[in-house]
This record gives sequence, C-alpha cells and structure tokens, in this order.
Amino acid sequence: MKDKLLVNQIIPFSNVDGDGNRLSIFVQGCNINCIYCHNSETISHCNHCGLCVAPCPSGALSLENGFVKYEKRRCTGCDTCINICPSQSTPKAEYYNKDELMNIIVEYGAYIRGITVSGGEPTLNYKFLRELFIDVKKLGLTCYIDTNGYFDFEEIYSLIEETDGFLFDVKAVENQFTLCGTTSEAPLKNLISLLEMEKIAEVRTVVLSDFMDSENTVKVVAGLLSGFNGITYKLMKVHLTGLKRKQKENIRKAVPTDIFMTHLKSLAYNKGADIIKIIG
Repeated sequence: MKDKLLVNQIIPFSNVDGDGNRLSIFVQGCNINCIYCHNSETISHCNHCGLCVAPCPSGALSLENGFVKYEKRRCTGCDTCINICPSQSTPKAEYYNKDELMNIIVEYGAYIRGITVSGGEPTLNYKFLRELFIDVKKLGLTCYIDTNGYFDFEEIYSLIEETDGFLFDVKAVENQFTLCGTTSEAPLKNLISLLEMEKIAEVRTVVLSDFMDSENTVKVVAGLLSGFNGITYKLMKVHLTGLKRKQKENIRKAVPTDIFMTHLKSLAYNKGADIIKIIG
C-alpha cells in the first residue's frame, strides 16, 4: 500500500520527542534489530500467522481468510498479542492515508508545536512522509524525524529537505552487529551531513556496558558535535522497564552505573559537545 502508512500508534501529546508539545506518529517496520529495543513490536510487519488470536482474552482478534483481523472496540490494551508474538510485530497496526493523518493532526493542531515521526524507522517511508510534511508545514507546524541513521542519504534527500529536525540515534561506533545486527557505516556519515545542513535537533546514544565501546562512541560523537552550538547530546542509560523477558535476561548485567554515566558526560564535554544530558 504505497499510498498509505502503516502506523503502530499515535500519541497526540508528547514532550519528549523534540521541541515543545508534539504529536508523535510511530510507524511500523525497522531496518535494524537492537537488543534493547523498547518498541520491539514495531520492528516487523504482521505475517498473519495467527498465533496471537486464541490467547487474546478480549476476543479482539480473529483469523479470516488467512489474515488476522483486529477489532479496536474490543481491545483492553493488555498487550498479550505483542508479548507472545514471535515475529516482533503487532496485529494492531493500522494503515492511514495522508488525508486521514492530516485530519488527526488538524484536530490537535492548536495545541502542538509540530509532529514527530518515530518507530520503527520512519525513513523507510520517505516518499509518503515527504508529501505529509509538505501539507503539515502549511499549518505552521514543524516536522521532526526520530531516526536510527541507517538510511541512504541521497535516496531520501527529498524528505530531508522537508524535515525541520532529526532526533538522531547513534547506536555505537564499534560492535554494531552485536548491538543491533548491522555493520553499516552510514549513521556517522549521515550525522555529519545533517549537521552541515543544520538539520539536527538532538543526538542520542543508549549506553550498555559490555555490548559496546561506550567511551569511544561518546568521544567520536561528541567530537563531531564540537563546533555546532545548541545541539543536545543525550546519554541514555539503558533500562529494563517495558522490555520482554528474554531482552531483560540478555542485558540485565549491562545496565551502566550512575558513576559511569557521569564519566561519559565528562568525556563528551572534553571532546567539545555543547549540551550533554544524562537520561535515566
């Protein structure tokens, strides 16, 4: 459905997804698989295997003609379907066309400063989002993207031009495969290009001991940010809340100490980052 966007959820009011109060749209589908992902149900599209239908306690799911059907009015939000899904997906994601999303954005337009598209990975839907952003900006609202940085810069350039700011996650400089299943060098290159275009709203790194070289990652990223004033670098302490059981078992011992987080903050300052915040 190239003219529609598969949406995991829409949060009408968020103050953690960019500047001011924002409407956040979480898309379905991601191109990496981080071991600590707190939105792991957004990684894949539903393959309609039907394993979630019988366990649903409210009868909100059914299997019809080989497709899982979701009835929102019956759903109690227990997330049983998400917790048992073997494919890191959800049967509750819904397709929206541009007009349907615009109607929702207009409804809340007087109370928000803009929209932020998160996920999943928004840039996988760059053609749809470009057209959406053009219309949203006519309302006087700003358009942000929360990205993992794993995209082809030239391919999505038309979207970049229409985007007011990127919330840019740098997963790791080394050990990327262990952390999120890829070895691409695209994120740092894309970060540099977006910095030069003044398109970066903030940069984030989730810190896990043992799974990444946190010190080197912070040094490299802070070094890239030096000379660009007003950009916040968030050092985010990985937490276990909201993770699935296997994720918790995998990373429980990798939660960094407060002392180590403070050490990383000092490293970032020494490398020239302007604003550093510890989260968590």
